[in-house]
Amino acid sequence: MTPSNLKLYLNHLIGQHLQISTMIWGSPGIGKSSIVAQIAQERDIDFVDVRLSQLAPTDLRGLPVAEDGISKWYPPEFLPRDGKGILFLDEHGSASDARSCPAVDFRSSRWLV
Repeated sequence: MTPSNLKLYLNHLIGQHLQISTMIWGSPGIGKSSIVAQIAQERDIDFVDVRLSQLAPTDLRGLPVAEDGISKWYPPEFLPRDGKGILFLDEHGSASDARSCPAVDFRSSRWLV
């Protein structure tokens, strides 16, 4: 897919309110994150760029905390909580399994939309 086709595709997803996870594959440095950031800026929506290879395993999942005898997860502050936006999970291929598994959980469970 060319950069211009990627822009068209992402604009279509956002324009049609299709809240689906999308995987963008490509060599490092070809502009994947720049294209997505540009789309977010043009649409005036939040953009959170997370480099998976630079996170600790608990950084995406959050921290477990006991509340009333029940374990709950406190999500990290940098994850979006409300409004419209794009959570861009970058460097998936170079992240360890312990770091990439929570990212897969996000995509498959649609916890973040």
